[in-house]
Amino acid sequence: MYLHRNEIKEWKQINYRNVDTMLSVQFIYDLYDQYNSEINWFRFKNVSLYYQDNKLWSYTPQDDWEKVLCNIANQFKNPKSFSNPNIIEKCYWYYNRREDLLEDFIAREKNTDLSNLENKKLYEILFNWYQITLNQIYYINLAPVELGLQKAINDLEPLKYIGTDDISTLYSLEENTAVIKEELEFLRKIYSNREKSIEDLINMHLEEYDYITIGYGSKPMAREVLVDRYKKIKEMNDDELKNKIEKIEKYPTDIIQQKQKVYRKLKNKQLIELFDLAAKLGIMRDRKKALLGKAVKFRNTILNEIKNKNPNESENIKYYTMDDFYNLLVLGQALDDEEISKRKEGIYISNVSMISTGMEEREEYYNSVKSVENNTNILKTRKGVCASSGKVVGKAKICLTFEECNKLEEGEILITYGTDFDFMNAIIKSKAIVTEEGGILSHASVISRELKKPCIIAFKGITKVLKDGDLIEVDATKGIVRILEEQKNNISNSELYEGIYRGNQEVNVLEVGNKAYNLSLMNKQGFNVPEAYFLSTIFFKTILKEYNKLEEYLKYASNLEEYKENILNLIDNVEIPISIFEGILDFEKNTYAVRSSSTNEDGTNKSFAGQYITELFCGTMEFTIKSIRKCWKSLLGIGLEKYQDENTDNLSGGIIIQKMINADYAGVMFTKNPVSNNKDCIIIECCKGVASKLVDNKVIPDRYFINKQTLEITGQISENNIPREKIMELCEIGKKLEEYYDCDLDIEWACKNNILYLIQCRPITT
Repeated sequence: MYLHRNEIKEWKQINYRNVDTMLSVQFIYDLYDQYNSEINWFRFKNVSLYYQDNKLWSYTPQDDWEKVLCNIANQFKNPKSFSNPNIIEKCYWYYNRREDLLEDFIAREKNTDLSNLENKKLYEILFNWYQITLNQIYYINLAPVELGLQKAINDLEPLKYIGTDDISTLYSLEENTAVIKEELEFLRKIYSNREKSIEDLINMHLEEYDYITIGYGSKPMAREVLVDRYKKIKEMNDDELKNKIEKIEKYPTDIIQQKQKVYRKLKNKQLIELFDLAAKLGIMRDRKKALLGKAVKFRNTILNEIKNKNPNESENIKYYTMDDFYNLLVLGQALDDEEISKRKEGIYISNVSMISTGMEEREEYYNSVKSVENNTNILKTRKGVCASSGKVVGKAKICLTFEECNKLEEGEILITYGTDFDFMNAIIKSKAIVTEEGGILSHASVISRELKKPCIIAFKGITKVLKDGDLIEVDATKGIVRILEEQKNNISNSELYEGIYRGNQEVNVLEVGNKAYNLSLMNKQGFNVPEAYFLSTIFFKTILKEYNKLEEYLKYASNLEEYKENILNLIDNVEIPISIFEGILDFEKNTYAVRSSSTNEDGTNKSFAGQYITELFCGTMEFTIKSIRKCWKSLLGIGLEKYQDENTDNLSGGIIIQKMINADYAGVMFTKNPVSNNKDCIIIECCKGVASKLVDNKVIPDRYFINKQTLEITGQISENNIPREKIMELCEIGKKLEEYYDCDLDIEWACKNNILYLIQCRPITT
């Protein structure tokens, strides 16, 4: 049976998969049988598969697909005719049994010296492996069950009761996935074996977990990936690493608690039951993939030996069926060159009794099935399904294979058909994920929820419309993708960009405020100041320029109580374009502190300390935007109103976005004693971690009294958190700054990896 163009339009793509190192042709046969079997509570009447260049597409008529999904959904919605838990229980029993069989098989055969075996014995081992894995583990297809369950849930309209974020929570798994468990074990090994070399740690880990990236035929975990991960983890101190470990360990418990809160809002017993089943099904799918990873890892050792014994067929092995392996290893008959050439051209299966490998059939099938709207209208007319909520902007990277994933840079957005274990490194580096296929329990969906990354699934045509480097906005909550103009290239012509300054630029104090101005001065003098950007009063007013009453509100700021609510409402509702900060802020490598910088604060007369908002450890664009709004609103707060006198004319003060230094220890330094006014005394206070704990009076600080002239420590209240040489270095910095500013100074500092950073500087006003 051949497919013609007029028929293909009504066919639906069931699946796409990269089957690079599987027994590719045998895998196609088995997948075809799977779709045509009555196991799994469904059966497709007509299925077509196409394989070429290690890629496999499968299709069924649109009507068949909809009937199958409706049938599964109706069974889930009608517990009288269908026992819901039995599905899950049967799957669990089946896979637990397959896992036991596989583990026993591997334990029995792993010490076998394959090189000493005859070809017949090699075939027996391969065949036994095949019976347990491809022919058994993979045989039950959970994807249609998942999509049918998803349809049953959607038909019951959960959005009537709860929001998108709550739905994502309910779909989250109540145990860590295999790849997250691997990450956890890697962190534990590093934390417990700080003294071991990187080589020893990686060898130790690979011995146990090198299968983790192997799904449906991908490559084992690469050593260089672990080296890269190791270097990033080693930058953490013990407290940071311990907190990360504890956070991952707590994830299942936290998810269960979050679900209970949502269940109380949902108040729909049937929906609660179905969401619970969905989470259990997701766990089963993850276990299945991990099991296949172990299976394929062992299979590789068998195939490598077959290649060694049959070097002439080394490149052709993937095109062999199990019957072909029997002929090769037992009968000594290899596939002829003509048949291999045909299979390399492409394999098309539309009937169990027919395989077509000719060029004509390939072109007819491939071109007609793969045709899609190749234009950006798809983005306007279609949308995907939210798997993990969030909204980000970044550059698109199209990755359809494992090799292409290696080209993805940190902070790019992963665009692909679907993900598997081998995509994990790319997922970690990506800012968001958009896939053409998959359900709410697919690999991309589950992992994105664990990692708190925006993810859209089932967005058909997205890999055709976008190209590498496109600047896009991914609004996962709405399932929308938009192509943006490259605003960074028009920086000189942008009003908003004109209101943003780098921390090392010369700036006007009236535009950026005293705090930002002081940072700029310290930068100019060569002091070590963390990278920062200043949002000026120009930026503030440009953002709000469409509101005609803004200037009027600001004019009457002396009567702020009357107008405050209106101004705050403006700030809450105005859109701050995320794209403005693309290319400026790098959340993959850094977190940021967002601080107000008014002309009223850090001045020579009043510091206005504690009157304005500071938000630390801003690790996402969304949180940073929220923090900017908070800082603007703090300029207009009631507390400020009570503190200010005549200085009310510039309430649109600046904002500082400064690279966060996750300090080993930090503190403040006074270049005179602020209590006794002794100008010959420098006081240094410090604590472990960031200085906010000290400033907010959350800890009792270490305190040092130093003679400014001799640099002798004349007194101290301390646990010796700071080395003596750093005390001396700080004092020299303080004296230089004091000379430059020609006044007594209050200086905030931090120390990370034995390097001192100056966070802010202001006159002592007491």
